[in-house]
Amino acid sequence: MNDDLGSLASRFVEERIDGPQPEEIDLWSEAVYAALFSVAFEVVVRLSSAKGSPEDLERETNTIIEATCAHAALWVNARLSEAARQFKGLGLRVQWDVAPGMRGRMVTYFNTDPV
Repeated sequence: MNDDLGSLASRFVEERIDGPQPEEIDLWSEAVYAALFSVAFEVVVRLSSAKGSPEDLERETNTIIEATCAHAALWVNARLSEAARQFKGLGLRVQWDVAPGMRGRMVTYFNTDPV
């Protein structure tokens, strides 16, 4: 079920964010990761299954992170590749695989203590 929630979180962000312009890929990526975190966080805090113990919270958080990133990596890579096509004229070939970085960023966001 939480795989479905991760997919839902990803689709929610996907439907609301256009693709990046070639000159704003880094900023766009940061905005996407922050949006994915925000939606995934809202999902986790509303799950009754995450409220039993710290272990339950960690398990549900990891499940949502994995499911959200697995779904989001597909459309994020596609949008980044679309923006990178402009580089072909320069003789550069760019491929994207944001999944590892996205997972790392989401884990960091979830594990950061509020200031």
